[in-house]
This record gives sequence, structure tokens and C-alpha cells, in this order.
Amino acid sequence: MLTKLPIEIIDKILGYLPEEDQLQVAQVNQQLGLAFAYHAKEEYKTLFFYKFEGNKLQWRYTHDELRVILSLCGSTVEKIIAEPVILSPEINELIEKYCINLKTFVSILQFLQSCFVANPNMIISNFDELVRSLK
Repeated sequence: MLTKLPIEIIDKILGYLPEEDQLQVAQVNQQLGLAFAYHAKEEYKTLFFYKFEGNKLQWRYTHDELRVILSLCGSTVEKIIAEPVILSPEINELIEKYCINLKTFVSILQFLQSCFVANPNMIISNFDELVRSLK
């Protein structure tokens, strides 16, 4: 039933869901996958693989979520912030295959250093907000 709706309506519905639920919907069938890609637009232009939980750096996405993001939205990715040496061979292959517009691949340390060089007095209180502001 959902797949019979216009993509603009599916886009609105996806907007009410958290990202992890959007990624699950995208896996249901090809049409919903395309609707997810339409909804995401340039959300993954900078693909940040991490998040802070308390004071610990953790993976933002599961392996399956990365597979979905890269296969459906990889062409929009221009910058990846991750540690390439610890990515699985499958994820590296997906990056090579789908991220055809990738311009930059930086480590978390390089990313943080560039943030502090740009603003030496910066205080990070919400890391996710910092990442969004740099997209």
C-alpha cells in the first residue's frame, strides 16, 4: 500500500522516522529504497562514520546500515570521515563502487585537528551538531 503513494508523500512519511527506521524501510523493496535516496538528498554528502556516546567514540552505523547508505546514496558522498584501515573489505568495496564523487577521505584525528585549527577556542558540547554544521 505504501508503495502506491507518490514519492513526495513517502518522502514526507520518511521525514517523521528516525534515521535507523528510514534505513530499514529502504531495504523493503527497490521502490522504497529509491524513495529513501530521494528523501536523503545530500544528507550523506559528508558521511561521518562515528558518534559520541557520552565521552566514547562509537560507530554511528551498523554494517547493514552502511551497506544501504552506500548503495543507495553513495553517488552523493563527497567526503568520508572514518578510519580506512579498520573498515571491512566489503565496506571498502562499496565505497569504491558507489562513491563515484568522493573527493576526500579523512581520519577522525585529521577531522578534529582541522576543526580546532579553524576555531582554536571551540568547545565541543554536542558532537553531532558540530558534524552537521560542517556539512
